[in-house]
Amino acid sequence: MKVLKILIIIISLNFSGLSQLTDNDKPGYTFSAGANGNLISGNVERLLILASLSASYLADNWAVKSFNTYQYGEIGNKNTENDFFSRNFFYLYPKSDLYPYIMFWWESNKRKAIDSRYQIGAGITAVLMNKGNTSCKISLTLTHENAVYDGVIFSNSEFNGNNNIAVQRITGRIAGKQPIISGNTHLLYEMWYQADIKNFANNRFYLNASLDFNLYKGLSVRLSYNYNFESVVISRVKKFDSILLFGINFSGEIN
Repeated sequence: MKVLKILIIIISLNFSGLSQLTDNDKPGYTFSAGANGNLISGNVERLLILASLSASYLADNWAVKSFNTYQYGEIGNKNTENDFFSRNFFYLYPKSDLYPYIMFWWESNKRKAIDSRYQIGAGITAVLMNKGNTSCKISLTLTHENAVYDGVIFSNSEFNGNNNIAVQRITGRIAGKQPIISGNTHLLYEMWYQADIKNFANNRFYLNASLDFNLYKGLSVRLSYNYNFESVVISRVKKFDSILLFGINFSGEIN
């Protein structure tokens, strides 16, 4: 019988100013910084670190926000993750129930063999609910995307032979926050679907869902689940990723 000695450490810390850019009418700066870690030792050595940093500024008629994540991982002495994702937005009249924005995304992803990928475009957001601790928004975005992959053989053979793929995308998104269980627990969610306007076989789906169990004055226990699917990937790469995290969350405001 094989004996395994496994030590698992999962840390989830999140220091935030405001949960979302337009859920609060107060002008000024907000920030959020977080870190998640996973360490497994024994017969299998596994290290995974996820860090995030976001900042925003809300004025009377406009706003900006930048959200950035970094993921680093090792299995044994082999580097498996070295991934960076930056999402940046400029909003006009973000306090309205319907407001436009422009966006710029950039990412590199070792796990998915993406050397560089960016999207730039414009969209519009509709606020379906924004009352108290409850919010729900939907948005539609049109973007130009350019991706450079580390390889030329793809899961979908029609893209074989060229490591640079440029497309026009349409993205539908829904995101929000909902209190449950007498307001002591909150559900936070974000889901979006992206498709190539000319070829719907080139599509992506993303889902993030978190449960915050409030303990005391901004301190809560958080359970988070992420799922990401891409239909066009390098042949040696799986089309989906999923991760479940559990930890402690702390939030507050700086005036």
